[in-house]
Amino acid sequence: MVDGLGLTERQQDAIQQLGLTTVEFGASLGPCTRLGVGGACGALVTGDSEAVALLGRWTRRERLKLTTITRGANLLVRDGGLPGVVLLEEPDEGPPDDPLPGVPLFLDPEQGSTAAELLARSGLLGVRIRGVRIAADHPNRLVTEGDARAQDVEVLVDLARARIAAQWGVELTPAVGVVGRSNPRSPR
Repeated sequence: MVDGLGLTERQQDAIQQLGLTTVEFGASLGPCTRLGVGGACGALVTGDSEAVALLGRWTRRERLKLTTITRGANLLVRDGGLPGVVLLEEPDEGPPDDPLPGVPLFLDPEQGSTAAELLARSGLLGVRIRGVRIAADHPNRLVTEGDARAQDVEVLVDLARARIAAQWGVELTPAVGVVGRSNPRSPR
């Protein structure tokens, strides 16, 4: 196993014998999400509904973690990746007709100002941490560029949440789901 993510050689051979559409070992999960950044997994699998049941039984028998991700999800996979097997599902519907850049950053609070208004009033539009920024022209959108890492996204989200909580007393909820292991020792 590599860094606890991968499968043993025996498991790699066995999973390839299951007849799944594709199996890729050590695959980066960033390209599978709308953010385009994130860590790797032990094995990335695509397949039909029949393969899903087969893979579920096999991972339980092998005592491997199985995580399902929908392609293009608003999801951040931490830099330390996801151990075990990831099943990549295709979305039920196509992309929106007029896609905005990036992904939504925060859910709107139930009362009061919207998340976009709070970000603007707090002076956070355009703020950047390495390759991640809060869009200035589309408030409440998180945009990744070039050398962005999952850790950069988490730092920017935490900074924005803390500033808004301190200035306006509002606790915003991130609109991006976060999965995987942190990797604090990763080099920059």
